[in-house]
Parts: sequence; structure tokens; C-alpha cells
Amino acid sequence: MAIRLRAEGEPARTRTEYWHHAVGTALVPYQLSAVGAALRSEIRLSQLGALTVLDFHMSALRAVRRSGLIGKSDMGLVKVDSGIRGRGRCEQEGRQNLLAPGEFQLADLSRPSHVAIDESQGIAIAVFPLSLLPVRERGLRELAAVRFAADGPYASLVASLGREVTRRLDAYDSVRGARVGAAFLDMLALAVAARLDRVADLPPESRQQAILSRAQAFIEGHLADPGLAPATVAAA
Repeated sequence: MAIRLRAEGEPARTRTEYWHHAVGTALVPYQLSAVGAALRSEIRLSQLGALTVLDFHMSALRAVRRSGLIGKSDMGLVKVDSGIRGRGRCEQEGRQNLLAPGEFQLADLSRPSHVAIDESQGIAIAVFPLSLLPVRERGLRELAAVRFAADGPYASLVASLGREVTRRLDAYDSVRGARVGAAFLDMLALAVAARLDRVADLPPESRQQAILSRAQAFIEGHLADPGLAPATVAAA
């Protein structure tokens, strides 16, 4: 069962303070400030195996994670943002990315970062320990705030899986949730390894599971196609 948190449930005068606490508990601490009208934001949160998954919708705001906050809450975590609606800018390691629907990006929660949302945005967030991603800290720094575009063969599946998972947060029991979380990590590992040109470094089982996930996604997307056949799937 997903946990739901809503900023609008608090009076306007205490809303930002409450949302600092809510985001810090559900994700990690950020320094938040609303832009324009009173803050409006909602989180649905669930645990899928090793993944903490958040369906996060927010009005215009700024979110900063500085060294002081990191020192109080550094647990070696990685954050994956998959765009659902709207756009928002993420800055980390001297780079800036404008996240759009259908794309995803990585953020190292052990490093300073800045997020700017000018209107409103909906994102699917997955948080997990860096140790679960087959990339060293240096490799993660190379990819922080880097755009994984929707036309990438693996990136598009990572983003779409992130969106689909958040749509169905209430549908997973602990066993199915753990399997979904593992499938997400396998696909993400392949997308990251492909970007770093290190696919050969992945464990064989991770590559096989990621390929299976791609095949299943292709089949489900072409069920109405009379030309769907094993050869078609293999070619894709």
C-alpha cells in the first residue's frame, strides 16, 4: 500500500516547513522554496524491494541539497528521475539538464545539487544504494545530470518502466514489488553501461534480464500487429 503525502493538507503559513520534513523523510533533506503562489505538492511512496519509489508532483519551486544537509543524511544513495509531466532543471557536477517527459536522469545524493521547476512537474523517482548499480562513484559523477533521451533503446524503457511503476504503486505486494524493483535495476544498469561503453562489464544475468525486459516490452506494444512473430521480435 502506497503512502500519500500532500502539502495542501497543511495551512499556508506552515506548509513549507511541513514539506521540508515530508521530503526529508520520504527522500532526503533538501532546502525548499516555493516560487510564486503557495506550495502545492504531493508524493505517493512505496518500497519495491531495494527501491524506494515516489510518484512526485510539485508546483514551481527550488530545491537545493548542500554539503551541510548531505553531512547529516549521506547514505550513499542514487536517485533516478523519470519525466512524466512538465519540465525541470537539475544541476550537478557542473552540468545542467532539462528533464522532459519520456527521459530520465541520475543524481548522486551524496553530492551537492540544485533543482529548479518554473511551472509544475510530475516525475517518477527511484532511490537506492549506489552499491546496487554496477558503476563506481567516478562513473556516477560522469553521468550526474546527463540527459538519457527518449530515443535511446534502453533509456526509453527505463523511463517508461519508472512511469508505469508509479501508476501501479498500490498493486504490488512485497514479492511482486521486489521483482519489479530488480527488473528496473537490471534495465537501468544496461542503460548506464551502454552510456559508459561498458556493457561487457555487466554480469551475464543482468544483460539477459534486461534483454528479456526489452523483448517483453516490444511484444506488449505490438500485440495488435498481425506481423508479430518470433523473427520480428528477434530483429527488434
